[in-house]
Amino acid sequence: MSFAITFALLAAAALGGAPHVDVCPASGAPSLAALSEARPARPVLLGLLAADALSPAAGGTFTKGAEAVAQALALAEGQWRWSVVRSGLSADGRHGFTAGYIDETAADGKTAGFKFLAYWVKDGETWRIKAFRKSPAPQGERTSPAPCLRSRAAVPGPAEHQRTGLMAAEQKFSDDAQVLGIGPAFAKHGSASSINLGQGAGLTLGAVAIGAEIGSGNQPPLAWSSDDALVAPGGDLGLSWGVIRVLGKEEEAKGRFAFFTVWHRAGPGEPWRYIAE
Repeated sequence: MSFAITFALLAAAALGGAPHVDVCPASGAPSLAALSEARPARPVLLGLLAADALSPAAGGTFTKGAEAVAQALALAEGQWRWSVVRSGLSADGRHGFTAGYIDETAADGKTAGFKFLAYWVKDGETWRIKAFRKSPAPQGERTSPAPCLRSRAAVPGPAEHQRTGLMAAEQKFSDDAQVLGIGPAFAKHGSASSINLGQGAGLTLGAVAIGAEIGSGNQPPLAWSSDDALVAPGGDLGLSWGVIRVLGKEEEAKGRFAFFTVWHRAGPGEPWRYIAE
């Protein structure tokens, strides 16, 4: 989202319509959007969500549907100010992702910071969020914006083959975590461009750093799989979502965590690698 998007959002708010955004600005400049002057956070988010939007929830479940996701994650009163620091676009221009920060100001003046990740699908000429999550952002130095990552090569193929292939890549990722360990698996299945919302104030950048962070400490054994997946028509960018299970505690709510992962592949014959999660 660029500064130009801010004015579109303000205009849409004044007219009472849904905001229209550009996931990957044509200029390639760092993507920023200030939404705090528009409307309360919940109707702004609702206007951005796809009807079938989903968001990870407690106990390995998903909140599904635009109304439910907006109600669960956004304030009815108060504002969000969005800052996009990483974004990407599929080669066909129909799917994309954004990640960054939300600064929340409640109606009573209390403030809080969050990190967010959103996966977008273009419906006609309008971008909508298919998957969205946010997590608390600790105080500290934040990640600086970088230009949008634009995929250059489509990977043609039947839609169902693309979908099941992405789900198989997610399964292989989990299988490797059982053999290599979770840290090395994250290092293997990502790339230098991969991002993770991370544990600190900044995003964690690059598969090596992500693997080191996730693999640190006494991690319980984990396994996961996709419930489903969605792939851009060009076959180079996709979304996978499902449940992470703590092995030995799968039947307990605290042993199950819903997730979604954004995947990218560089061209025909190249493997899927996670690009954002």
